[in-house]
Amino acid sequence: MKTNYFKQSNLEALKANIDGNLKRYQSPAPWLDEVFPDGSYSLEADIPGAEGLELILPESGRLYDLENTRRVYSTLKHLDRVQATDERLWAYMTHVYYWQYMRCRWPVEGKNKPADFLRERYFFTSNRDRALTRNGMARLW
Repeated sequence: MKTNYFKQSNLEALKANIDGNLKRYQSPAPWLDEVFPDGSYSLEADIPGAEGLELILPESGRLYDLENTRRVYSTLKHLDRVQATDERLWAYMTHVYYWQYMRCRWPVEGKNKPADFLRERYFFTSNRDRALTRNGMARLW
């Protein structure tokens, strides 16, 4: 099974309109089809495994980060350096494949600066090295 990732233009559009989408980040279901109704916001990569990976959702104060790190790395250990540092891949995972995990682990509700929080956890920060440890999915790899 192949893995999808954002088209660069769609990634940039999402990042540019974080404030306009704040309510959507509180939705229980992915919402990209509302923003990109033609459904053509992604491309396919020859990366097996990402879509079928199941993560343990946080519950009762348990985050399951160690267990999820093991799952993500064992499934995606074949990523090369270029793939592993590609924001389009990780942002797609946070917005589509692992939306439910992100909503449970990194909810936007109650954050003082929600747009900054979303830039850091759902996208990449400007510092690439730090970005890989702050993005909600890339940090598990």
